[in-house]
Amino acid sequence: MELYDPFAAIRTQYVFFTGKGGVGKTSTACATAVALADAGQKVLPRLKGPETEVVIVTLPEATPVYEALRLEEDLKRTRLCSRWWIINRCFSQTAAQSPLLKAKADREIPWINQVAAHSGSHAAVIPWKQSEIKGKVLVTL
Repeated sequence: MELYDPFAAIRTQYVFFTGKGGVGKTSTACATAVALADAGQKVLPRLKGPETEVVIVTLPEATPVYEALRLEEDLKRTRLCSRWWIINRCFSQTAAQSPLLKAKADREIPWINQVAAHSGSHAAVIPWKQSEIKGKVLVTL
């Protein structure tokens, strides 16, 4: 699986982040914008065009993945490109010790694998964090 690189967005003039509510779209979009702005790129939200790319953000669970897949089909009908997927809040990427959290982590793996296969390994996995991620910490994701 290839890691998400915000600097790959430089090849694209516009990048949209989309997905089910509560999956981390705003955090991921902000982290990308901060990284690009720090690198001297102009960061300005725009509407769709041929140079626009959509990044789909989901959780490693059935409903968010299925909803994101349906969203991707809708985007294709509008001719918006979606190459990257971000799988946010993954317990499988933590050192959880609780049997309940370990079981949850194990149930995430098939969904992570499905997204990775569907996206041609253009998927980034972000681990679950105990506290809200804000400010400059965003760019370390």
